[in-house]
Amino acid sequence: MAADDQTDAMEVADAITSLIDKSLIWVVLINGATHHRLLDPTLAYAAEKLAQTAEANAVAKQHALYYTQSLANGAGKAGAISREDGAAARLYMGNIRAALEWSFSGAGQAAIGIRLAAAAAPLFFALSLLVECVRWCEQGLAALPESDEGSVTHLALQAYLAASAMFTRGNSDEVRRAIEDALSLADALGDQQHLMHLHVGLGIFLTRIGDFRGALAVAQRGITITQAIGTPGAIATGESVL
Repeated sequence: MAADDQTDAMEVADAITSLIDKSLIWVVLINGATHHRLLDPTLAYAAEKLAQTAEANAVAKQHALYYTQSLANGAGKAGAISREDGAAARLYMGNIRAALEWSFSGAGQAAIGIRLAAAAAPLFFALSLLVECVRWCEQGLAALPESDEGSVTHLALQAYLAASAMFTRGNSDEVRRAIEDALSLADALGDQQHLMHLHVGLGIFLTRIGDFRGALAVAQRGITITQAIGTPGAIATGESVL
């Protein structure tokens, strides 16, 4: 339920209030923020009715755009998702999955899917949904237009593909290439946070395959990066892999 050219925000608010009064919407408070969800039977009924209309694809597009924009503030950022953000995100993972499925479908728009995959990747990774993280990052990268190569979106997709593949695809050359490709992008963009985390990942990978000299060299380069960042957390991260 959302405002559009024919329905303004006040009408939407009135409709939501009416559904809450009828106990058709579940309201939950997480960290001071109010979240609304249709009950599953109501959601299934509404989805069935929507599928029978000519508006289904337009609604799916607006749905995907909403979650793309909602997650956009986190797109491209390296590092951990807070517990609070993770708790709130769990409520919406079904919506995010549905939006991704539509975006990369024949009826969808891959351009939206690319941005959504990049924005959602940190959540999939933080919630240990690693196979899904790999899947959507790979789909985003496969659909990435030449004009977006080397962009922040490209980096986010490549970095989270590399991080997730480390835990799902073993110590393969494919995983090493994914990490090194992400490092090249982060270096070109001057993204110190991604460089720090990717150096940690590469160091772990090299340790796993027994290349201890290589791992030490990577850790030493990582120290230079974390010192440049200068925060206590970054410095501790760099020192933890030495």
